[in-house]
Amino acid sequence: MGTSSMYKILFLSLLPLYMGAFTCYNNLCVGTDAEKTTIPCDQKLNNCTVGPDGTPACTLSSEGGNGVNCTTTEDLDEYYCDNNATTGAAMCVYPPKHDCYDTTCTGKDTFNTTTIPCDQSSNRCGFEETGAPKCINTTRGNGFECKHNSTLDFYCGKTEEGAPQCVFTPVKSCYVQFCQGSGDKNTSWIACDGSKNRCDLTADGAPSCVPGARGGGVNCNGTDFYCSEAEGDPFSAACQVPSNYSCFNTKCGGIFNYSTTYIDCNQDTHHCSVDGTGYPVCLNTTSGAGVLCSGHFSCKQDKTSGAAACGKKDVLLPLWILLGVIFVVAVVAAVIIIIRFKRSRADDRHSLLTAAY
Repeated sequence: MGTSSMYKILFLSLLPLYMGAFTCYNNLCVGTDAEKTTIPCDQKLNNCTVGPDGTPACTLSSEGGNGVNCTTTEDLDEYYCDNNATTGAAMCVYPPKHDCYDTTCTGKDTFNTTTIPCDQSSNRCGFEETGAPKCINTTRGNGFECKHNSTLDFYCGKTEEGAPQCVFTPVKSCYVQFCQGSGDKNTSWIACDGSKNRCDLTADGAPSCVPGARGGGVNCNGTDFYCSEAEGDPFSAACQVPSNYSCFNTKCGGIFNYSTTYIDCNQDTHHCSVDGTGYPVCLNTTSGAGVLCSGHFSCKQDKTSGAAACGKKDVLLPLWILLGVIFVVAVVAAVIIIIRFKRSRADDRHSLLTAAY
């Protein structure tokens, strides 16, 4: 290695100790001659000078050249350096915050149909000298806004063509509480409170619960209702309206691994739900499920599930009871009369015998 090369390496290693404190530097040197000659000049390492004849010169300098200082605030919290295409003057570029960000980067000129993945929530889209796209990990990049009042009102999704879009998640009365997998994972499930989370799928089809936006649900009429899973479909929500049933269920059943598990729950004053494992829960906020009966009936419940049913009431039973009582009274009265009759005859015979003596 030559002596000049060694001095250059030493100079470059000591340069940060002496150079100016700019955060962004000019990258051109513009002359004052008639042609306004412009030459490349990275002024982080060099100084731009103009000769007596107006021609520009870029020379290595321990103090560097010209540039600008970039500062940050709470709103302008990120920046990157850019330069004016004509003068090379340095600029601080503050990329604004967005609700959703682009996820790709497309080239320009002959590369305007070339697209590469680029999550611009933490990267920005740039270009090679050829126009090919490149993903630069200095700051966030391009994005767009979603009209909302709460962060739960939307999430960032994609159209069928892959373009980013705002997917809105409106308020519901009742929300889905479980997520289901797909494909060969369609029998798998996880608990997921849809009031502040939404269901999604992993790459292999397994269910996932994503926080930050609401999930699926249904709207209920009025205010007198309680929420449950839809009948036969635990991955859908349903509105249940308490009614003045004739007969009420007496047990609650679980779902999934607890589909054959039942607990006592008098649903004339309670209603059924399940916890995150699918185990049945009896809640005392309102009445629950039952059946309406008409005519003369009696209530009966299934011994296993506690499901209520209307039984036929025997309307002749009261009559038979009445007839039975009458019969018993008649028999007792007859027995008393017979006893009294016999006793009366015995008394008369005794009187006759006494008189004869």
